Amino acid sequence: MPGELIIYALFILTIISSGFYFYSFFGSKGLLKYSGRIFYSVTIGLMIVSVFFWVNIFTHIFQYTYIWENSSQGLPNYLLFASFFAGQLGSYLLMALIFAIFGLIILPKLRQNDNESLPMGIFSLILTFLIFILILKSPLDFVWDTFSTDNIQAGFIPARSNGLNPIFENFWITIHSPILFIGYAAVSVPFVLSVSGLIRKEYTKWIESALPWALFSAAILGLGLLMGGLWSYQTLGWEGFWSWDPVENASLTPWLTVIALSHTLMVQKKTGRLAKTNFALAILSFILVIYAVFLTRSGILSQTSEYTFLNPGVSVHRLYTIMLVVFSVIGFSAF
Repeated sequence: MPGELIIYALFILTIISSGFYFYSFFGSKGLLKYSGRIFYSVTIGLMIVSVFFWVNIFTHIFQYTYIWENSSQGLPNYLLFASFFAGQLGSYLLMALIFAIFGLIILPKLRQNDNESLPMGIFSLILTFLIFILILKSPLDFVWDTFSTDNIQAGFIPARSNGLNPIFENFWITIHSPILFIGYAAVSVPFVLSVSGLIRKEYTKWIESALPWALFSAAILGLGLLMGGLWSYQTLGWEGFWSWDPVENASLTPWLTVIALSHTLMVQKKTGRLAKTNFALAILSFILVIYAVFLTRSGILSQTSEYTFLNPGVSVHRLYTIMLVVFSVIGFSAF
């Protein structure tokens, strides 16, 4: 189908973009201009897929398994909007879209500072993993493919949907998840800048660009955590404002390290001290973001947490583990 073909094409393009960026840094800069164009194309492609997905949600096209499972005709518009990311697979698409948009935001400044190739190469690599998750678990699968063992004919459209989980029928869902993902994406910016600074042996220059992003990510992640706390307080059975649930704690840990990073970056800017601490905190914060997403979205805590999703399968678990290892190696080997 067209949507899934676009996702496959975007995955290939992110690999090419990342490869071109790394080659531009370690080899010739001749491919640098193509790298940026490809990254722009990937972001536009994710926007097109997302708009296509939202249109199908609002028009109740229940032939898509995800839409059948997470929306219904009786939902108000704000919950139809939230149906995009209320389920596990839709949240993967939203995360990829937000990360891609953040890449576009930081690209002009990096280009202006003549520091585009390495940070954007790492950023493209992050996006490659996120899009690969969409290939393993696509929100655009048809019901007849998902339930192939039930002898459902191709083209079948269910008359009724399964509907949104009643726990998610709350105003906070419309803004809590996007704000949390924005915070996660913002944490990636100090990470790519710090790794680039380490490899380029520029141990102070990177903090000028990283500090605003550290402050922004700390504020947005804190806001997302507060909203999640209010949501859990208002929703029956979610055990109060803050229950020290494993998923709550997983989201809390990168916020704590980013708060620390915001302070230590200011110390280095004023005094020149804590340079090693800043590199370590920038790297650790992003590793903890991957870890938090893994705990929240992989379903690994489905038996112990009120907040987690269903288990998406071994392939996604392995990909998260590989992603955690890859960026840990990149960050701490550079350190």
